[in-house]
Amino acid sequence: MAFTDLTLESPDADRFAFAPPPGATVTEYTVPEYTVPEYTAPAGPKPDRGTGHGMMEASDYAVSGEGWSSIVELPASYLPADLVESPLYSAATEPMGGGRLLSTALLNVFLTDDGRAFVGAVSPEQLLDAANGR
Repeated sequence: MAFTDLTLESPDADRFAFAPPPGATVTEYTVPEYTVPEYTAPAGPKPDRGTGHGMMEASDYAVSGEGWSSIVELPASYLPADLVESPLYSAATEPMGGGRLLSTALLNVFLTDDGRAFVGAVSPEQLLDAANGR
């Protein structure tokens, strides 16, 4: 397939004209204009890094691989300490060689028994290899 001509002009309004079929009842509604509310950051101090909340800096994590095969390693100190105690943790993850795996269609997350996390749009085996230093 190829294009022989491309025009980036607005199409004529009559292209979008609608003619209801005979006998149809048409009801028109006015949609109110939506305005995005202004964001105000919560008052008080920002959370410390290492508590599982807040922004990370580049020195807080490691990345191996490139592009779609990248794997991000988060240190044990960054994840919430009570994560593994949650009933949802065992329900949403499955055991895998030295930790637990959370698998989704978009990415996989491998949480090691020592608290580190390996995240990537790669196979679970690739995450396990990264955790084992291979």
